[in-house]
Amino acid sequence: MYDRILDAIGHQSQFQKECSCGLICDACDMGPCSLVGRDDAYLAPCGINKEQVVLKNLSEMIVEGMAEYNVHKHNLTKVQDLDKLIRYSARIIPNSIDYTNKINDMFREYRFPRMGTFGLGGLERDQVNICAIGPPERIYELVLNAHDDKVIKKVREIGARGINIVSLGAPGAEIVYQMGVPCIGNSFALEDALSTGCVDSIHFGKDTGPSISAAMDNFVKRRGIDLPVHEKELFRTGLEVDAEAINRSYRSGRISGEVVLLGAKSLTCTWDMEEIVRTLIKRDYLVFVNGAHLYKGTELDPSGPSVVHLGFCESGKVLNMKLDSKPIVLFPGWKNAKLLTTSLAMLNEGYRIIMGNDVFGSEKLRDDLDQRGYSVIKQQKKLLSLF
Repeated sequence: MYDRILDAIGHQSQFQKECSCGLICDACDMGPCSLVGRDDAYLAPCGINKEQVVLKNLSEMIVEGMAEYNVHKHNLTKVQDLDKLIRYSARIIPNSIDYTNKINDMFREYRFPRMGTFGLGGLERDQVNICAIGPPERIYELVLNAHDDKVIKKVREIGARGINIVSLGAPGAEIVYQMGVPCIGNSFALEDALSTGCVDSIHFGKDTGPSISAAMDNFVKRRGIDLPVHEKELFRTGLEVDAEAINRSYRSGRISGEVVLLGAKSLTCTWDMEEIVRTLIKRDYLVFVNGAHLYKGTELDPSGPSVVHLGFCESGKVLNMKLDSKPIVLFPGWKNAKLLTTSLAMLNEGYRIIMGNDVFGSEKLRDDLDQRGYSVIKQQKKLLSLF
């Protein structure tokens, strides 16, 4: 799995050391400039030093992350104060909470505790498979329209047993939580899914009709299906968070605390997430999962040491929980602008943040963040020693 991606990562490794330092800047016509290997007194043509380049690159990612929520701050890339950048990141929080509440309300009648499928076992050989990529509200429309009586009749006329909607990534995590629609993996899983020959169409857009029609046409044309027999991996999902019950468990000492896994693991993160989850449960932690992976645990005990799957990686999911103790938040991979901004926003709200990947390779930035409760811990043994 992921062979092509890992090969590409290996090819790029010769360039990564310099780029990962965060000391490359292409913000103006005098660049791109590299300050790698320069001393602290060296200035780029525009007059900024190494650490200012690091903060400028950080601020650019925050701008991109804020834009995901239609939030803006004029001239943010000129801010050279880390505390201000953290504070400005928190502007996304109201929108994340509003979006989370909107999705929860939309799916309320479909959400209940159930066993959901994770992995390629969610694909069906004898059904029309549509992989939905997009926001949960669009997948919701596809699920409803694909199971219309007229569509089901046409599907059976072409020899299919039914129509099967799957998803992946953060939307997949949310839709398996809300509706029980199979999540086939994180965003990297699409290549493996396509290689099976069983994905009949991919739904991106607003109009569901063309995606459904294309899927039926492609089902008839299928050749050379290469879908290994994947045992269906089932995980309990759809649970509501009972904050009062969890608070009672914490006060009585039944649980040691709560941990949130936010976002899917990066391929360059060395954490063994399955082992981390197992260890946390053994040490009496309640583990909330917000991201495109499902984990085994004692899911039948959602207020005790267990795993509770809560859908996509929105900070609103965590911030809506009225818990006595703030969960420790683990980000196994962060180098996308939305998750980076989310992590800084949650730091501003008083959450302890632990990242599994480095932050631009700047020791000063790493130390400054660590002092504020935002740690980078690559070594799993060191991470688990905190719990």
